[in-house]
Amino acid sequence: MTIKTLKTRSLCESAKNGGCAANAFHATGSIRGVYEPGCELFKKRIECAIMMRAAEADMTDR
Repeated sequence: MTIKTLKTRSLCESAKNGGCAANAFHATGSIRGVYEPGCELFKKRIECAIMMRAAEADMTDR
């Protein structure tokens, strides 16, 4: 595992601050439930953030 992978994993873990559990509770009545639209949106936000960081790094390497 590389340092960049660890940083990305850390970013993802720190970004999850209880919103998933709260959304699941409101959608399913249980914090262990799954609120699919919220999960998909979160995944897309993380993907976009990673791509923006990659693009920034690419621009500074030139």
